[in-house]
Amino acid sequence: MNRRSLFLILSALSLYSLSPQGMAHTQLGSLGATATATDIYLATCQDDGSGPPDRLSAKIIDLPPVMAPVINLTVTRNGKSVVARDTTDDDAKYSPDVLLREGQGVYTLAVSKSARGAEIYRFEFHCSTVAGVHTGSSIVKKQDQ
Repeated sequence: MNRRSLFLILSALSLYSLSPQGMAHTQLGSLGATATATDIYLATCQDDGSGPPDRLSAKIIDLPPVMAPVINLTVTRNGKSVVARDTTDDDAKYSPDVLLREGQGVYTLAVSKSARGAEIYRFEFHCSTVAGVHTGSSIVKKQDQ
């Protein structure tokens, strides 16, 4: 690992540890320098006694340092997709929330970018019922680029 990559990762981890959002339903990651680097996660929404899941909502933030690529989070299930984009790097704000109403089951979350350059990101996701009550969820990373 080169010094720049190590600096990027340590910077992100420092910010992450100070963040109140560094709890359940939050995922920190990094994308390598190639323009096609993509991280893939599988998030499962299930009934934990709160009621059957209706949807998964998500948002993403591009963490420092400031780099050219735009970070995207694509949520897919049953052939339908929505995309969250953090178009302004270094503003300390998440993208607008996206919502996919495809019920209980496994959703694919793919993090990608628009150009070359290593990037660090964090995303939040939530599974909820029709009434907006939190339901059970879990996540596993399937691809790390």
